[in-house]
Amino acid sequence: MLPVRLSRALITAARPVLRTTPCRRGLSTYRPLVPSVTRRERPLGVRTYIKKADEVPPVKVVGFEEVKKLSDNPDPKRLIVDVREPHELLASGVIPNSINIPFSTSPDAFFLPPDSFEDKFGVEKPTEETELVFSCKAGIRGLSAARIAREAGYGNVATYEGSWIDWARNTGAPTY
Repeated sequence: MLPVRLSRALITAARPVLRTTPCRRGLSTYRPLVPSVTRRERPLGVRTYIKKADEVPPVKVVGFEEVKKLSDNPDPKRLIVDVREPHELLASGVIPNSINIPFSTSPDAFFLPPDSFEDKFGVEKPTEETELVFSCKAGIRGLSAARIAREAGYGNVATYEGSWIDWARNTGAPTY
């Protein structure tokens, strides 16, 4: 069952907007309530939201072997993007040959113009043809960043499923 607040909002959205107008005969007399022709825009219901989420194509998932190969042999057409915050990187370490673009503080990074991107992150902005492999601590922020990068026009995105936890387990690096 929907929470009371949500269900009332959906019911209220379906009702027409009612307006009162003052009558010209006197200040205290009003016309009866007349339904307005316009209706409020109806918010998305839960079912509609779920249907729209199902329409989003899935993001490619890569594993440790592929990320290790990319880390050992950097390719300008493929890039590992670590979306953890700088203090997280200092606590544990980084995947070699990856770049850091903190997702929590800069979710709009891939929408920035190239010169602003380079000023903010210290690396050249990847082209839209570059494959971006996103990594974080466990994979959740990496998946969100991959979806946002896709919205910014990067069609070839992937996420490292285990991210830093998987990397540390397979390489012996410290975890935090």
